[in-house]
Amino acid sequence: MFLEEYRFVILMFVLIGFIGFVVLAVMNIAFAIIAAIKANNGELWQYPFNLKIMK
Repeated sequence: MFLEEYRFVILMFVLIGFIGFVVLAVMNIAFAIIAAIKANNGELWQYPFNLKIMK
């Protein structure tokens, strides 16, 4: 019985990781398109959620 519950926990983390990976891929494509449009207009656009380590 414990082994079956263990499988479900692992499957849950794999499924959540897969869904998260798909969401990140879609966001990457969307941000790249936005950055390309801004660059075409001559504007500087910084990606959201990035850490500003160096100035």
